[in-house]
Amino acid sequence: MTEAREELPETLSPDELDTFAARMAGETRLDEGNDLVRKMALASDFHAIASRWTPQLRAHGRPDLEMKWHKEAVARGLDAYAIVRATEAAWLSDGTVEATRISEVFVGRLDDLPFRHNGDLFHRRQILLMLNDYKRLFRYEDLGGAPENDRRPVHPGVLAGLYDAIWHAQRVGDAVTAHLRIELYAALAADQSETVDHLVRTIVEPNGDHALAEALRNGHA
Repeated sequence: MTEAREELPETLSPDELDTFAARMAGETRLDEGNDLVRKMALASDFHAIASRWTPQLRAHGRPDLEMKWHKEAVARGLDAYAIVRATEAAWLSDGTVEATRISEVFVGRLDDLPFRHNGDLFHRRQILLMLNDYKRLFRYEDLGGAPENDRRPVHPGVLAGLYDAIWHAQRVGDAVTAHLRIELYAALAADQSETVDHLVRTIVEPNGDHALAEALRNGHA
């Protein structure tokens, strides 16, 4: 299977990514003579393929397709962490309400789902911690900020997801959401001042919000 995966193209266009994701999710039947389909058929390890291509889906601004892939990985019992990835992608694609709903469905079924990868008790507990922190993060985003009396650090995996979500909002031109997420990052990761400063220099200041930039640098956001 390693040799087959190496035959895949290094990059796919957004249209090819649509076709690829649809095929992997079993949503469409395509001509078996199609070269892309032939390459996909050779690469039968869904987990490896999903891991390789989902970053491109996000880079192309298609977290909706990324979510479908991760849902399929959960359904196939491949990797327990696909539950978290699907929740993240749902957040970027459909917002906090749908992401919360999906995470609650997965939590309700977690004990019943067997997984080939990362399905033992330790990883299941990590997943529950991450999903609970994501629900708290979603609530704060809906509120427009983290309450002063509840700024507990979040799981490192959730913090990494929040960082990605900041850049996703910036890429799609939603500066308001990007800035809110940066404020949340600063509130929930007090020990990440260098990262916050980087976000200020690369996003907040270029977007022209100098008042927020100053507040973040002074720790008053």
